Amino acid sequence: MSRARSHLRASPFLAAVFPRGVTTRVTGRREFSARPAPQEPGMEYQDAVRTLNTLQTNASYLEQVKRQRGDPQAQLEAMKLFLARSGLQVEDLDQLNIIHVTGTKGKGSTCAFTERILRSYGLKTGFFRSPGSSPHLVQVRERIRINGQPISPEHFTKHFWRLYHRLEETKDGSSCVSMPAYFRFLTLMAFHVFLQEKVDLAVMEVGIGGAYDCTNIVRKPVVCGVSSLGIDHTSLLGDTIEKIAWQKGGIFKRGVPAFTVPQPDGPLAVLRERAEQISVSAGQCRGAASPFGPLLAPREHAGFREHAEFREQAGFREQGWCPLYLCPPLEALEEGGPPLTLGLEGEHQRSNATLALQLARCWLQRKDRQGIGELKVSRPSLLCQLPLAPVFQPTAHMRHGEMIIGPTVRASGHGVARPDQILCRGPLTWYLDGAHTSSSVQACVRWFRQALPRRRQR
Repeated sequence: MSRARSHLRASPFLAAVFPRGVTTRVTGRREFSARPAPQEPGMEYQDAVRTLNTLQTNASYLEQVKRQRGDPQAQLEAMKLFLARSGLQVEDLDQLNIIHVTGTKGKGSTCAFTERILRSYGLKTGFFRSPGSSPHLVQVRERIRINGQPISPEHFTKHFWRLYHRLEETKDGSSCVSMPAYFRFLTLMAFHVFLQEKVDLAVMEVGIGGAYDCTNIVRKPVVCGVSSLGIDHTSLLGDTIEKIAWQKGGIFKRGVPAFTVPQPDGPLAVLRERAEQISVSAGQCRGAASPFGPLLAPREHAGFREHAEFREQAGFREQGWCPLYLCPPLEALEEGGPPLTLGLEGEHQRSNATLALQLARCWLQRKDRQGIGELKVSRPSLLCQLPLAPVFQPTAHMRHGEMIIGPTVRASGHGVARPDQILCRGPLTWYLDGAHTSSSVQACVRWFRQALPRRRQR
């Protein structure tokens, strides 16, 4: 069985089969990137995929991470060394204008929404779908996309062998690991592809956790996001949701705004503490006060008045603070206008959509782009642990991006886009979703119960 088919078989789909129309349910250096690829006999796409597969499976990567838990910082240092051996330095990644997204549930959908919204503005986008989060559905090329499309077999082959040979050429006898594992290799390859393609921005999905994930060598993302948190990968991230939240908050950076969706009180407090730690340390270094106070209500946070509009004069960029915002519900953005039509099925996707809107708008604002949506007057809630993100009127580009995301997610394992999320094949109708935690399966079941009556009424 091919690797692609084995991955498809392993995807966490739920299933129930009914005959005759009764529905079925299935559960170093930048210049290296411009070097010509080596032209050697036999270096075709399938050869590249077979060689990539020798760099360990996802399961063996997890086992390797478990063995290295005693010194997790060493994982990031190893990734930086691989990056240098590949011909890039971490400073080169600043050019990618990265949106960095982590979470337990919905991070892939959030990334897909965000990429499609920004592509609707005419921007050239890169999208890296992490191997650590879920298996690819058909081909590994799905993980590295330009303007929503997987890179071609020819481009994959060219970039793979270019990177592979460079790493072979820079082997160090003193190192016990001469080649990066599967996950790390694809992350490195994505960086090279995006730089050579000169994308306007790159949406990077975290693989596992955040703090010690190999994508976290990025120094200066434009904005960070945390989707819904839950229990997963407990052997790596911790056995409580608070411990997992600590890992996820590890992607926060000085001078970079971050957004999250409503979370249980415990993990939300941990995320806030992670942001405060960065802000306090920045204030100590610069002699400035942190915008966060341990007992301050959200509307009292310095620089975040009213609906917490994040302007440069708020000082977080200059002072190195890490402002963390709570996304208002999608209903608040829809108020006064037509409802948003989402390109992914399920009520749970509304949380992912509102996070994506905030990430996209923040990116546009920080890059001085026009057409970011008119602000609405909102009443800040004193019950929130965090300042609320802006409430604004979604633009036509945003609405288009939220609705038409099929080409972006069609080949991914998480949340297949409408209409591909509901497939009619002869007497059977298949409802597809990538749920892989108990809470995600519960959300999937709720969606199925809502979708089934609508289909039967047709």
